[in-house]
Amino acid sequence: MKAHLFVLFSLICLTVTAQMVTLDINQDYIPIITHNGDTLLSSVPYGNHWVLDGVELEDEINQILINPKAGTYVVYVIDLHTGCVSHSDSLTIIINSVPEILDKKTTLSIYPNPNDGLFNLTLESVKSEMITLELLSLDGKKLAEKKLSHSSGKQIIQFGKAHLASGVYNVCVHLGLKQIVQKVVVE
Repeated sequence: MKAHLFVLFSLICLTVTAQMVTLDINQDYIPIITHNGDTLLSSVPYGNHWVLDGVELEDEINQILINPKAGTYVVYVIDLHTGCVSHSDSLTIIINSVPEILDKKTTLSIYPNPNDGLFNLTLESVKSEMITLELLSLDGKKLAEKKLSHSSGKQIIQFGKAHLASGVYNVCVHLGLKQIVQKVVVE
């Protein structure tokens, strides 16, 4: 791709006007991120530097990033020949529901995530136990709590609080002596 650029130089009293400069732009070094399952892929094979939520991932310099976390990713590419730096558009990864394995016989997932403050928890266990659910702000303030008895098998529990401000919250699940905390996003 060629681009034309008009340059105007001025130095004290010396003026050079409207010089035509032709630039060759190598689009091979403008990365595009693709997301496939548990992998992010840069379209540029080398010189990659992955950034998550504005923070460079120091050891992530390959073309492929495996098992990305939730957040906003950008990949910067440094052309090894020219030293020029370009970057991709941002790509936001939202993890809707990842089952959390509490032990070999117990799993928990939360969905939808993001949500409007109300969501479902799916709990599957072979034991019947008491459960305490807590919805907490990031500073630890308890916004909602629910106690119930869980019978063995799969159970879907509606939980949350309507009219929450947009943001990130923690859901704390106490199941017998086990405890798990998962983040939920309210939009």
